[in-house]
Amino acid sequence: MIDAHVHLWQLGRNDCTWPGADLPAIHRDYGLDDLLAQLDANKVDAAILVQSQESDADTHWLLSLAAETDRIAGVVGWVDLTGDVAARVAAMQVAGPLVGIRPMMQGRAPDCFDDPELAPGFAALARHGLVLDALVRPQHLASLARLARRQPDLSIIIDHAAKPLVGDAIHAMTPTLGRGANVAMRDGALLGRAL
Repeated sequence: MIDAHVHLWQLGRNDCTWPGADLPAIHRDYGLDDLLAQLDANKVDAAILVQSQESDADTHWLLSLAAETDRIAGVVGWVDLTGDVAARVAAMQVAGPLVGIRPMMQGRAPDCFDDPELAPGFAALARHGLVLDALVRPQHLASLARLARRQPDLSIIIDHAAKPLVGDAIHAMTPTLGRGANVAMRDGALLGRAL
């Protein structure tokens, strides 16, 4: 069994700004030893580390942790999608088991996936065999569906089921997104948010 979405962080290091003091239950370092203890306690074989900071430093730190143990099955990192994405992800893939990129789009305009400046970055992710881990809100789903149609060779995971408000019906775009073979949804955080 693999836990497909785990965050590790070191407060004040690797460009770490989250979690803040406003989240006292998790406002502490959470590192590889913490993760390995949880994996053992729950009989989980491995985990995929997912960036929690919009920073190359965070991604490189996670990749370095993956080199320390075979219990890390992969890393979903971060990259600025407007830069030289192909060169940056190629360097990251040499550094460790990079399996995807998670640009943190949830605070951007609803049509952010239609931005032509991002198109070369999305194409580079597809060429490098990386998954786009889409951290979005429901208002982004229509734009994300258009990206999925434009870039059918890009595998897309909708992170946290697009973070609907607990109690809300699932967004109207969800069935449309599900029509493509390149889109999946991960919703493990919804129960936790409801508790």
